[in-house]
Formats: sequence, structure tokens, C-alpha cells
Amino acid sequence: MQIQQAEFLYCAFRKALPSKPDRWIASVTLTRQRGERMEAKLMNSAGVYRIGMLPFSPALSFETAN
Repeated sequence: MQIQQAEFLYCAFRKALPSKPDRWIASVTLTRQRGERMEAKLMNSAGVYRIGMLPFSPALSFETAN
């Protein structure tokens, strides 16, 4: 599972981080829920990226900070 987690986080960063990742004070969490579901959360002052991965169904969402 560790290799799958590393690959997932790599893909999450590639999808979510802007071209200047040094602008991010990033916090990443990875959780497994109900089998194969994983989620990474990347945060900065502008908001939160959530990257969810279900089998055959990746999803990316962005929530602005309040």
C-alpha cells in the first residue's frame, strides 16, 4: 500500500499545485475510507484543494478560503 500512497500523492501534487509551489504552505493528508478511496488535501491562504480517488474515478475540487 505504501507505493500506491506515494503514487497517489505524487499525482495529487501534480494536479493541484500551481507552477510556483513555494507559494504554498501545504498540508497534505491521505486517508483511506471504505476500501480504495483516498483523499489528499492541499491548503494555502487562497483555499483548499481536495483530490479524491475512487477506483476509475479521480476527482479534483477547489474550495476558496473564507
